[in-house]
Amino acid sequence: MTHIHFTRSSDGKITAFSATGHSGYAPAGEDIVCASVSALLQGALFSLEILYPPLATYDIKEANLSWELAPLERLQPSSYLGEVQLILNHTMLALMNIAFAYPKFVTLSVSDIPNWKALFQAPQPAQALREYLHKF
Repeated sequence: MTHIHFTRSSDGKITAFSATGHSGYAPAGEDIVCASVSALLQGALFSLEILYPPLATYDIKEANLSWELAPLERLQPSSYLGEVQLILNHTMLALMNIAFAYPKFVTLSVSDIPNWKALFQAPQPAQALREYLHKF
């Protein structure tokens, strides 16, 4: 199973993410769930590293990936912090969708949204997610 965690600051900014494990959905090389998670996380990591190199530290090992933003006070005011958050929120929302669709293979937690699945189960999930994320 793949375990993903996002850490958010008190003002709703994503400051770190990590992922561990293989999903186990299918054999290696055929696992679309693991490939999807890997593509999203590594795509975000690659984009952030290329576009905004001094912002974060990261570590990649077999079945483990972690990324951490530099302390926010060091980045303020940053003209590109909003762009970084857009990339991170996109990644988090896409991974929520995968975790919701494949709960036996992917778990996801967000530090300040303990019951994020309820947002996906709302009558209008996109609106519920948008309202939650925009309250910061």
